Amino acid sequence: LEAQIDTIKEGYNNLGYADTTVEYQKIQVDGKDFDALKLASKIQGVDYYATVFAFKKGNYLASVTVGAPQADKIDTILSYFTIE
Repeated sequence: LEAQIDTIKEGYNNLGYADTTVEYQKIQVDGKDFDALKLASKIQGVDYYATVFAFKKGNYLASVTVGAPQADKIDTILSYFTIE
């Protein structure tokens, strides 16, 4: 994930987002630790926050992106996830 930070920032900027920051962090979802990227940006003056994490289940890889206009809403949304 860390290797993708510059590419993600460039992609968001190309889409018209501004002041984009992307940070690598460990997060907890459903009591499990995951590598994640946390993004903060603006689009047309509106704040946008997102968290991206991935996990493997059997032969499948899931990538989850959660976005919201308020940073504190991301943790609330992630608290509803169950990873089985």
